[in-house]
Parts: sequence; C-alpha cells; structure tokens
Amino acid sequence: MLEEGSMKKVIALLALAVSINGCNYLMYGSSSVRFTKFTEAEYPPKTEKEEISLFSTIKPDRPYKEIGIIKISKCASFFGTGGTPHRISDERDMIKKAREVGADAVIDIKQMGMYETGTAIVFTDK
Repeated sequence: MLEEGSMKKVIALLALAVSINGCNYLMYGSSSVRFTKFTEAEYPPKTEKEEISLFSTIKPDRPYKEIGIIKISKCASFFGTGGTPHRISDERDMIKKAREVGADAVIDIKQMGMYETGTAIVFTDK
C-alpha cells in the first residue's frame, strides 16, 4: 500500500499525463475543428482580406445558402485559464475554417460545453 504522500504524487502524475496526452499542452488546452458539408458543391477559399462575419443570435439580412456545420471541440486546460483565451481562439478557429471552405459568414453560433458549433453560409446575391 502506498503512503499518503506517495499516493498524492501518483495521482498528480497521472493527472498530468492525461492532461498532456489529451490536450497537447498545459496552459490553454487545444481544439480540433471539423467541417461537415451539406452539399457536394465546392466553394473557393476566401483570402485574408475578405471579411468573414459571425452571427450568434441574429441572421444576415441578405439571401444565403447553408453549406455546412463547423464544429470546434475544445480540450480544457489542466490548470484552467477561465473562458477568455478559449473564446478568442474559438472565434479565430471558426473564421479560419469558414475561410478554408469558402463561407462568407457563420450563423447560429452556439456554445455547448466543450463544443462550439456554427453554420457556414455563402451569400447568394453576389
């Protein structure tokens, strides 16, 4: 049987190993970004100069077509840094993926625990 001090060290080392394995780094955690297409149509990627709009609660007042769902899966950090670093990172990840898939904007952005989702759209009045 392990002594109390040794047991605490073993638990701390196990927690550290899980954190490093699951999150890849300790300070801010990590995230993976996936895109699920609604259509077989391909859209050219957007350049850095083209603005990508994010809409959480309102919808654009222009006609649009939904092209897929962007899902960000977050791994919380071992030390916990509050919500701010993840929120900024999530927005950047959402915009980066929208740019890659050729979206003009992302609507219906929702935070659900360790996930953030949004619907990628293209404007049809261009």
